[in-house]
Amino acid sequence: MVDIVVVSRVLNLLGRPSVTSIQEDDWAPIISSEADVQNRVILESRTWEFAKKEAVLNLNTKNTNPLWKYKLTLPSDFIRLVSAFTSVGYDDKNIPIVGAPMGMTEYFISDAFYANVDNVLIQYTSSSGSLVKRSYTYIQALAYKTASELAPILLENPNMARYYNSKYIKYLADARMDDFSSQGAIKRWRYDGVN
Repeated sequence: MVDIVVVSRVLNLLGRPSVTSIQEDDWAPIISSEADVQNRVILESRTWEFAKKEAVLNLNTKNTNPLWKYKLTLPSDFIRLVSAFTSVGYDDKNIPIVGAPMGMTEYFISDAFYANVDNVLIQYTSSSGSLVKRSYTYIQALAYKTASELAPILLENPNMARYYNSKYIKYLADARMDDFSSQGAIKRWRYDGVN
């Protein structure tokens, strides 16, 4: 569920007052649901630094895919893969030690992560990133995108949908720049140089 800040912003765009809980407005649950969908669409569109996470994947004992030796469980908040590496283990500070990068032909992702190695660390886009880490421009982009999808339904106004979509495009471009400049590519693991 998206933050109430986004729901309130969309309500404002649709001509309704802000809320402090979903139950305060009949439209709020609809907006919250649509904002969840649009948030996922935006997060799937590219790598966002604020939504990046790492995880060492756990081996799943039930592999029914004959093309791969191992089935590994993806994190529950997994949206999209950024990169995959063999995992060497952990250092004395419990930071994952990364081995060799895995090429796209060395794994397959569907309901799980399939590979011929059982020690995998992935960097991925997460759906559970805190709204606090997202820039003002990202929140605005999400609000305008959600409003553009709901304006024809709730306001019966396709012109407002087009207007909101144009604002979404502007704020999305700004959000991309903000994400790139404020977060940077910060690695939280140790690379051991093994190929």
